[in-house]
Amino acid sequence: VLALAGGIILLVTSQKNGQGAPVAAGAAAGMGSGKAPARGGRGPVEKRAVLRGVTGKYSGQSFDLLKGKVVIGRDPATCNIVFDKNTPGISGRHCQVVYDPNEDCFIITDLGSSYGTFLGNGKKLTANVAEKLSTGDTFYLCDNANRFVVSKE
Repeated sequence: VLALAGGIILLVTSQKNGQGAPVAAGAAAGMGSGKAPARGGRGPVEKRAVLRGVTGKYSGQSFDLLKGKVVIGRDPATCNIVFDKNTPGISGRHCQVVYDPNEDCFIITDLGSSYGTFLGNGKKLTANVAEKLSTGDTFYLCDNANRFVVSKE
């Protein structure tokens, strides 16, 4: 009786959302499609563009890049990700990261930092010159102790 009641509730709920018959468990979880499952019949939900700390003070923390650019540095008045004022190698306004939905890429720009911003492969960025990043690319500030990764979740 409980299984029948649960099935009826699932059927009614899915029809209210405009999805018709209920979907299999694997399809409901978005498996194999690369996109998140649909909500309310409005089509696939896009993944979030995030910046995640890999090492250092912000290790394991993520920041939503769909809310706008993220500026990293020591100046709390102008930065979204703020390092302590005595953090060696980090400038007041060190670098910025944005997500460009039109190009589906991330863009990092060194803001004239003293010790530099580096791509994961060790290439030092030229100050005030934008560099494209793809999902999974890493970069670091000054040295590997302050590494970040950009991704879509």
